[in-house]
Amino acid sequence: MSVITYNNYMNHNNIALVIYQDENGREPFNEWLYSIKDVRALARIDNRLERITGVINEIMNQTKRQFRKYEDSLKERLTDPEYARIFLDVALEEYEKDGDTKAFLLALRDVVAAQGGIAKIAEQTKLNRQNLYKALSEEGNPRLRTLGAVLHGLGFRLSVESIKNELAK
Repeated sequence: MSVITYNNYMNHNNIALVIYQDENGREPFNEWLYSIKDVRALARIDNRLERITGVINEIMNQTKRQFRKYEDSLKERLTDPEYARIFLDVALEEYEKDGDTKAFLLALRDVVAAQGGIAKIAEQTKLNRQNLYKALSEEGNPRLRTLGAVLHGLGFRLSVESIKNELAK
């Protein structure tokens, strides 16, 4: 049975999201997740799970069961450039709905980490590594030029779409 655990660990209000591994190393949750054929739906699930995940605690070390961090599983999926593109697209859709810049920057940081890290993107884009860390931090407020350069370094570009068709749905 798959278990996702949310813990108020030692009353610090930190949320841990972990994926259960059975005695054979199987991860039923990931098996279900990977069975989803609609990549956009998978990206939406990952985006929402990432948004509710707080700081991962030492709970993995304090139990006899084997767990793996959800973030590790997400990072594996985000190494696929097409999935990373869809994940960021969904994050932008969520941003349009709620205006949560921090959530979008978290999604972008996750993709950057999965695609080689900030140092690699900084080198590819000729951006200052420390400034890039700052721009993509929780308190970051990156310029459009910086976002464009990061996305370009990841193999993506900024684009504009008509919302007419979406409004008709």
